[in-house]
Amino acid sequence: MGRNVRLGLLACAGLSTLALAATASAEKLGVSSTAVSGVVIHYSQPSGSPAPAKVTIYPNPSYATGTQVQTLSQAPGTTIGTVSAKAIAGALGGATLPLTGSLIVKGAGDTYLSNGSPVPLATAAAACTGTATHTAFWVAQLTAAGQTLEVPIFVDAIPPTIGDAPNPEAAAGSAKINFCLPSPDVPPPAGAAFGAHLFDAVLAIKGVWSGGSNEYRWRAVVIPYTAGTATADPTKAVEIQGLERRVGSIAASAKYSGLKAKVTGVVTEAGTAVAGAKVLIQGGRKAVRVTSNATGDFSATVPLRRRLAPLKVTATVAERDLGAGACSLTPLFVAALPTITCADVAIGGWTFAAKVRRAR
Repeated sequence: MGRNVRLGLLACAGLSTLALAATASAEKLGVSSTAVSGVVIHYSQPSGSPAPAKVTIYPNPSYATGTQVQTLSQAPGTTIGTVSAKAIAGALGGATLPLTGSLIVKGAGDTYLSNGSPVPLATAAAACTGTATHTAFWVAQLTAAGQTLEVPIFVDAIPPTIGDAPNPEAAAGSAKINFCLPSPDVPPPAGAAFGAHLFDAVLAIKGVWSGGSNEYRWRAVVIPYTAGTATADPTKAVEIQGLERRVGSIAASAKYSGLKAKVTGVVTEAGTAVAGAKVLIQGGRKAVRVTSNATGDFSATVPLRRRLAPLKVTATVAERDLGAGACSLTPLFVAALPTITCADVAIGGWTFAAKVRRAR
């Protein structure tokens, strides 16, 4: 891998601490948020599934109605998040390539690097979405085995109205986030370098979506390639949905007694308890691990090296798969893609850390 390569990677993000992998037979969309990580978007599919040609993600419509806030006006050069991803490199014997990096805002007249050469973002946008004009241009700047990779992302705000009439698209989301990926089944330049097939990607974005304290449904449309070709197959399109429970949080307090501390706390998301969260308490003589109960509560006695030692508590909540039965097709997508199916609904997983307060 001694040169810059272009992996048509999905963007998604890099995120905070979502160490999750696809475990079933369908594509998945996990969305979560915490005060530290911002919004985390996790796209995954089984590695043996047809490679995605295009993925379009729709944030919940409430981000454009005033209930919540969507900001897509960051200045070019602004870093708005982190990205991590995994791709199978068919040309490297099926090795898995881990990729990490940052998400950078670009201008409409800027370029990104493809195989070491600058390509106008407007050119890439027209090829991906049919138009060179978009609300925002983002580039995922990634590294793999010491090499730099750049992936363009095209974002469009969806206004609630068009003139005085409701905008039909606004029922699907507040924006469209578009990723177009080269086929792993044909050689470059039409296909992906090293036959790379993206199957897992995480994007953590800060300062773009904010506000709210409920559950918000995100949607995505995935159009795969016909296996063995560089031709997208819209007849095999699927819709996937992710439930963002804003926001994930952990709170804990400690009652100290000599070289011990009794730590109690609660794990919540969208203001409701989270059962089964894995809780790690650090700062004592040894790390203590407990699991939240049915009401989100946890407690543990922590041995200390010194009196009143400060403690930190971290909650990790797994992604929860609700399956295809929880998914209802979005009418807008059916109108455009009559054979689309609803593949899955998932609740996003997250990790959040906080200081343990001293109980009075």
